[in-house]
Amino acid sequence: MVYKGFTFLICDESGLVPLTAVLRRLTVGGESIFPFVPVPFSPRMSHSLCGTGVPADAFMLSLACGVNASHLMSLRIKAGTIPDSDSYEEAVCRLEDIAGSAEYDRIALVLDADCGEWGEELAGMICGGIFLCGGSAAVKTVWDEASNELKAIMKGALLSEKNWSFLSKPPLPVIASVPDNMPEAEILPDLCIFGNSDGLKTGVINLPSMADCNDAVPFLMSMDFSTSLIYEPHEADNCGIIIVPSSENPKSDLLFLEKRGFDKKLRELFGKTPIVAFGTGFSMMGTRFSFESGTESGIFSGLGLSDYESVVRGGKRLACSKFRFSGEKWLYHPISISEEFLYAGIPFHGETASEPVRNLLHMALKIKPDFSEYIIADRALSVLAERCMVKNNNMF
Repeated sequence: MVYKGFTFLICDESGLVPLTAVLRRLTVGGESIFPFVPVPFSPRMSHSLCGTGVPADAFMLSLACGVNASHLMSLRIKAGTIPDSDSYEEAVCRLEDIAGSAEYDRIALVLDADCGEWGEELAGMICGGIFLCGGSAAVKTVWDEASNELKAIMKGALLSEKNWSFLSKPPLPVIASVPDNMPEAEILPDLCIFGNSDGLKTGVINLPSMADCNDAVPFLMSMDFSTSLIYEPHEADNCGIIIVPSSENPKSDLLFLEKRGFDKKLRELFGKTPIVAFGTGFSMMGTRFSFESGTESGIFSGLGLSDYESVVRGGKRLACSKFRFSGEKWLYHPISISEEFLYAGIPFHGETASEPVRNLLHMALKIKPDFSEYIIADRALSVLAERCMVKNNNMF
């Protein structure tokens, strides 16, 4: 079986820069791409929602593509480890699952350049060819050491510099490169996204249909919070803040909350413990919600933590587009993470959802949350995507 996508080999630490720039550009252009990282290519481990650790570099890939970082890894093994036959089969099965999902247009298989035969076999399952990512010297070394069979499917290079250095006969065409004198290119690989085990305990309710776009990433990247999934209502008692993530199936996830007893727990904690909801998670917390015309008919009851109704917008990912309190005008709710991280805690009557979360948390927690790591990373990705020189866009 051959799947639609492309394979990227990380040749050195700088390879992340042009890769994330290209993936962000494709994503902004409307493509839905899943960056599949079967084995860590960096030993730097980051705290993850699933508690087992995700490489910090993989977090950047998730941020570039808007994909939940906890979904990126298929094999829980250390960087540089060669998977055994069982682990390889796990990776193949995960690849098949991703390819079979209607959520994604293409797969970006990301491997360390030293992945060996098992990596080459995985790369052979992706139809778009192989691209080498990194500085020109590292890319040239990987090219020189590759087999003739592997060279035959190498399509080009994503350089972390402007062009091939000191090479009169480049081995591969440059598909994308990073201009000189870009501070963002230096910042991105050095961001430490390790989370903090000593921060304010923050629980993310593990909804079965949690949206791929990871609303909790800024919390994971902030040293003010210690963020993890919670599976049972009683776990919320130990949390200083509760996050209700966006859901791709809010009707089904509402039933889940009620069956597990989260509905009672959230009502018990509301007004005492800060509750922050995102997207359709926000819709589920009101009295009722409906879908925009053409998406789904009917009006559905929410948990009623506060007396507002909302409208869910359809598309590749569901989102809360607007809400209103009884008898009042519609208020337009932010539906995606922005540089200011504009999202609302569940509002009481008379409050609006346009207050930045940092202000709401400051009032409730008596601290000023620091989302600067997220803001810096997101801005760096946006600038890189805009200024990255893609010289052969048709290759993608």
